Amino acid sequence: MCCSDKSGNILSEGARANSRRPIRNFTELDEYMAAGIFRGEGHIGCHLNRRETRFGRHPELVAGLAMCDRDSIDIVARVFGSKIYRNSGGKCLDGTFAWQTRIFGVSRVKEIIGSWVARGLLRGEKADQYFDALAKCRRAREVLLKEESGVGLRRQVF
Repeated sequence: MCCSDKSGNILSEGARANSRRPIRNFTELDEYMAAGIFRGEGHIGCHLNRRETRFGRHPELVAGLAMCDRDSIDIVARVFGSKIYRNSGGKCLDGTFAWQTRIFGVSRVKEIIGSWVARGLLRGEKADQYFDALAKCRRAREVLLKEESGVGLRRQVF
């Protein structure tokens, strides 16, 4: 996060015009609200990627949020620069669908969640969850990938 325009909207520093990710445009208040919502309901983890690549399966850092209140999800998705999806595994008490948003990849998660931890917006248990997920992905990369061949090993429990 680098700059803001005259109206107080925060603009992403590394976004290019031809990038697949659009330039995120949100206010500072949106970011504080998103950090609070994420602190209460969000999760960070390292998952073994389901997609098979030429190097096999690999660990992937994920930060996400799933809940029934779509307005809260919308605030977090705006800050994440991601889309909102129906949560396939859940329904709310009133019978409506639950909603979710996620970001994938070490660089995107570090850019958003890491900056929240550095500025003190996420502390305690949620900051520990972030650092544990980073360490787990680092260890999983060493366990699952051979350095000499670049081909993934069979899945191992860690």
